[in-house]
Amino acid sequence: MIEVYVDGASRGNPGPSAAGIYIKDNRGNDLLKKGEYLGETTNNVAEYTALIRALRYLSDKKRLKISLKEITLYTDSQLLINQLKGDYRIRSQNLIPLAIEARKLMKNFPRIKFNLIIRKNNKVADKLANKSMNLEEDIDELKDK
Repeated sequence: MIEVYVDGASRGNPGPSAAGIYIKDNRGNDLLKKGEYLGETTNNVAEYTALIRALRYLSDKKRLKISLKEITLYTDSQLLINQLKGDYRIRSQNLIPLAIEARKLMKNFPRIKFNLIIRKNNKVADKLANKSMNLEEDIDELKDK
């Protein structure tokens, strides 16, 4: 099982924004700890972008020598989860293409389990997003070590 934590951050809505992605395997080994600066956008776009970047990373199975049969996704965005599950209609035109892309990428995995968590339980992804937003640049904590 792979655990994926994603978070989007925005100062103002819209405003300077970033995505935070933290992925670890079933042994607790860190696979990805990345923040991506997105420039001026909304928090919801940042949330979707974090998920898409995480799914793209995991879709590159050749690079990862691990089983991707089950992915557990953790996010503090109720909107993201409910829109992707089809429980909420997507009203924002700028989110529709992101939802389509996320759903397409999700088809690469046999099982994705969504977990809504509170912000304090999403500390790593939140920290990565905020650090990237503060620096106004992408960060990769595993490569930078």
